[in-house]
Amino acid sequence: MRTTSVIGVSGLGMVSSLGHSVVSSCAAARAGILRAFELKDGEDYNHVPGHEGTVTAHPIRHLTEGFSGLGRLVRLTLPSLEDLRNYSRLSHADLQTAGILLNLSDGYFVNALLQREADDTRAPTHDDEPIEGHALLQDECERLFFPRLCELAKVHFHPRYQKVFFGGSAGFASVLKIAFELLRTRRLERCIVGGVDSLVDPQALHALAELGVLKTSNHPVGLMPGEVAALLLLERRDAASKRGAQIQALLEDPGMESEDIHRFSGKPPQGAPLAKTISHTLLEMEGHSPGLLIGNLNGDDWKAQEWGNALIRLPRSIRDTRLWLPALAWGDTGAAVGAVSVCMAVRAFERGYAGTTDALIWLSSESGAKSAFHLQRVA
Repeated sequence: MRTTSVIGVSGLGMVSSLGHSVVSSCAAARAGILRAFELKDGEDYNHVPGHEGTVTAHPIRHLTEGFSGLGRLVRLTLPSLEDLRNYSRLSHADLQTAGILLNLSDGYFVNALLQREADDTRAPTHDDEPIEGHALLQDECERLFFPRLCELAKVHFHPRYQKVFFGGSAGFASVLKIAFELLRTRRLERCIVGGVDSLVDPQALHALAELGVLKTSNHPVGLMPGEVAALLLLERRDAASKRGAQIQALLEDPGMESEDIHRFSGKPPQGAPLAKTISHTLLEMEGHSPGLLIGNLNGDDWKAQEWGNALIRLPRSIRDTRLWLPALAWGDTGAAVGAVSVCMAVRAFERGYAGTTDALIWLSSESGAKSAFHLQRVA
């Protein structure tokens, strides 16, 4: 690992269906515990004719039930932020000098449904107005997310560096890159980065059901929706030492690729862009093979086909490497899966069950974006 390009992870925070802390969430996942629920037609979602069978998901019922949209995302973030503060021993003064960059959903499934409905009713032309889709929620989050979060959590962050991004699963890498630059140029002492998403939110769940990508009792090939907020505290070594904190793992610059083929493009995934971004990360590792892979396969056959096509383009050592899948414990967590993967790896390093000192995390978005990055334990 090129030490000049790495940034340290000095804290974690998480809320999930398995617990209100990163420690309990990851411990429960390690133990194979599941808290998945059968969704009720007409209460949790509306049954779609032609898509028979029961739907199972991983909601945090006691936390998010009755909330949707912006309110649900803020509701998820609050306990994750509190967990991060406790885990990292951050004071209010530390938070006031910290930036916070959060990755949210890119709205791919919602927009795909609206596009399909538009295509079904009229022939598209160049004069068509753009479909609003996810735009309303994005606008609300840009204006109101941090004011609401800070008011409810009674905290303040660096006024210039608090921002939400809408990058979906693979977009977490872009958030990391921005945070790295802010830390290396010493514009920030520390930066909170993370992902917050809910595929159990009524709007997202409706789109998933209509598009036929949910796993059901009669359709075993599909995803199980989940919801998670996961946060990481990133610091330079000098900043962490100054407040008496320890760096637990090192992150290196992520690789990113994109392609025109997406989940509903009608074309099979080739796997080449995903293989290319993983190969870029392997090159940065200077020939070292990771001891662990963490990826966001979710049960959908499209992603499984993409991963299979990527594997045949990668070195044999990668094909033989263990693969962990966050979706097995929490369902598909969308834009949060990158931060969830880091939490899984760091806790596994800390508790000694990773069986290795490093992990390569890869992410593939339905929109066509791909990313990968290397995480290494600090001895």
